[in-house]
Amino acid sequence: MPSTIVTPRAAAPDAELGRRERKKLATRRALADAALRLFGQQGFDATTVEQIADAVDVSARTFHRYFERKEDVLFADHAERITKFRELLADRPASEAPLRSVRLALLVSTRELESRSDLELIRARLITQSPALRAYNLRYLDDWARAIAEHVAQRSHLKPDDPWPSIAGRCIMAAIIDARQRWVTEGGDRERRVRLVRSSLDLLTRLGGDLGPERSR
Repeated sequence: MPSTIVTPRAAAPDAELGRRERKKLATRRALADAALRLFGQQGFDATTVEQIADAVDVSARTFHRYFERKEDVLFADHAERITKFRELLADRPASEAPLRSVRLALLVSTRELESRSDLELIRARLITQSPALRAYNLRYLDDWARAIAEHVAQRSHLKPDDPWPSIAGRCIMAAIIDARQRWVTEGGDRERRVRLVRSSLDLLTRLGGDLGPERSR
């Protein structure tokens, strides 16, 4: 009696799905990078969706499958970065002071952008120099501040909306914004941004240290 050969039919669809998802991610990244380069060359307002799409050899319709508007391109990696940041915070030792955990996680997040420092500098300049883009950026800054507040709250046995975690999140993001501003105005390179972030966070620590509400009275 001949043996029966079972063909793993599910493998092919799964592999094809994996290829499609990788292609989508690659297209999304290519559009974001092309947009930043064009913004750097000719300005944000002067750059059209059609020009961005042409640079990647896709249609404007394809662009809008990934991004609703031009502004969204500047924050294409936001979801990935905030998820990674939360993971970094969760991996810090439970005995570590919460602000130290946040400081170290933010430094890692900043270093991860070093290989793209040319594009990151373009993005930082656009956000810093454009009031409209700064306003658009607020929603994303709130996500980072919320992640910090939740971490501080968990380590301090408080709620994220309590004064200490909430203020910690907003103050730390203010320090990051100041570092970005100085990186743009004073000149930026791969190492300088990390140094500026570290310096801003160190100055913030000097203002309050790792004082929780029970020790700040």
